[in-house]
Amino acid sequence: MYICYADDSGDNTSRSITAVLVEDKNWSSLMAKWLEDRAYLTKTWGVRKHAELHALELGTQRGSFCETEAQERLFVHDARRRAYEIMTSSLTGIEGLITFTVASREKRLPIVYALFIDKLEQWAASRQTHVMVLLDGPDGNAHFDGESNSETRQKKWVAAQKQAQPYRRVHRDLDIAVRRVIEDVIRQDSKHSQMIQASDLVAYAAFHDAKRRHPDRWNRNGPNRDVALAAHQRLRSTWPIDSDHGVYWIP
Repeated sequence: MYICYADDSGDNTSRSITAVLVEDKNWSSLMAKWLEDRAYLTKTWGVRKHAELHALELGTQRGSFCETEAQERLFVHDARRRAYEIMTSSLTGIEGLITFTVASREKRLPIVYALFIDKLEQWAASRQTHVMVLLDGPDGNAHFDGESNSETRQKKWVAAQKQAQPYRRVHRDLDIAVRRVIEDVIRQDSKHSQMIQASDLVAYAAFHDAKRRHPDRWNRNGPNRDVALAAHQRLRSTWPIDSDHGVYWIP
C-alpha cells in the first residue's frame, strides 16, 4: 500500500494538485532522510527545527525561518534556493517514491481534486496496489495551535469538517467494489506534518516548471520562481514515465 501526501498550487487561471507517494514499507526511511536534511538546514543556516517549510515563502524570500535575526539576514536568495533543493532531493533516494501533478484549467479545487483522484486510481490499478490520501488542510485540532477556548476549538473543528466534505464526497463516489483509493481523505495541517510540507514544496515547484514549459495554459503575467524550477529538476527520477515532466494536464 502507498501513502499519498497531497497539496495544491496554481494561479488565477489554472489549478494543480500534486502527489508524493511512498510505499508503507519505505515510510520510515523517507522520514529519517527528511529529518536528517532538516537537521542540516538547522546546522548550516539556523533554520528552526519546527519552522514550517512553506514553498511560497521560500520561493519569494518571505517569512521567517531562522533562530536569530543574524541568521535570517544570511538565509536569503542562494541559501534559500539551496535549502529548497536539499529538501526536494530528500525524496529522490527513497525506493519507489513517486511524485506527479494533475493540472487543469478548472479553478474549483474540489473538481480538480476529483480529476486527481481519478488519475491516482489509474496509477494504483496499474500497480495492483492501494492508496490512502492525506491532503493539506485544517484538521480541526485547534489545540495544536494553543487555542484554549473550548467553544472556539469546537467551531474550528466543525469548520474543518465542513471544508473537508467536498473532498470526502469524491472518495465516497468511488465504486467500492474496485476502488484503489481507500478510506475518506485525511486532512492534515501543513504546520504539523513534515510530509505535507514536502508535498507543498513539490507542488509549488511543479507548478512553476509547468508554467514555464506551457505558458499558454497559465497566467502569462505571473512570475516564474527560479528557486522552484531548479528544485523540480531534482525530482526527475520520481516522475512517471508517461507524464510531461511529472505533470498530467487534464483540460
